Amino acid sequence: MEIGMIDRLTAEPQESFGRLVLDIETAPLTQVGLEIEQSIVKPSGNFRDTTDKKTGEVLTAESKKQAQIEMKRAKVPNDDGKLDSNPIGCIGVEADGELFHFSTFTFSQEEHAKFSKVGVTLITGGDEADMLKKFRKWCENENSELTRTLSWNGCGFDLRHIRMAYARNHISIPSIFAPYARNWHVDLQKVYCEKFTVNNAFKLFTSLPTACKVLKIHFDGKEIMTGADVPGAIAAEDFFRVTKYNLKDVIATSQVGELMGF
Repeated sequence: MEIGMIDRLTAEPQESFGRLVLDIETAPLTQVGLEIEQSIVKPSGNFRDTTDKKTGEVLTAESKKQAQIEMKRAKVPNDDGKLDSNPIGCIGVEADGELFHFSTFTFSQEEHAKFSKVGVTLITGGDEADMLKKFRKWCENENSELTRTLSWNGCGFDLRHIRMAYARNHISIPSIFAPYARNWHVDLQKVYCEKFTVNNAFKLFTSLPTACKVLKIHFDGKEIMTGADVPGAIAAEDFFRVTKYNLKDVIATSQVGELMGF
């Protein structure tokens, strides 16, 4: 017998995590990614003029407007192509209070011991495809359609990167992250802006450090580095610092979620 929607959302999951908080970091573009980025044609032309520079045809008001629309559309694949080609370097997860970290990184025994001491389980080694396979297996074994996933700007960044990475590597997407998964994802940034804050009610963007400051949550992740620094740090093989930064984001997102009722 099929479980009703209310029963399914309120039922206690059996042998699976009920709450999963995640945050990803992207690595520098690979050679393949650079080739993809360079192959995307960038838009050209200045539609403030009244003639088409290629054909010499006089642009009417209507055709000029259409040309401007097409130029804006042309910019989208160029930007998206660059982002979609970036491999995922690591995925940090908190599942019901337990910390897991999936990555393509390598760590010394001393670094392994430091993370183990604070309760972090490291799943490391291999390339992006290897990491995604390990993460998928963990997701399918440890989670279910009852698992609620949380993120900060996950709908705009993390989930999109995860789905694209699986598709790009020709690996099935974990069911809990599929575009039309039965479980429900909460993008805390969106909820915070729409349901909590007044100043950003119409902007739909607030940084995680700002939310932590307002909610009086201690957060020093940005003292380690910023998101923009991560690809360079990965290229320099500063994996320990990237992992600390990633997990601090995960923990802060989890704390924000708890205060917001998730």
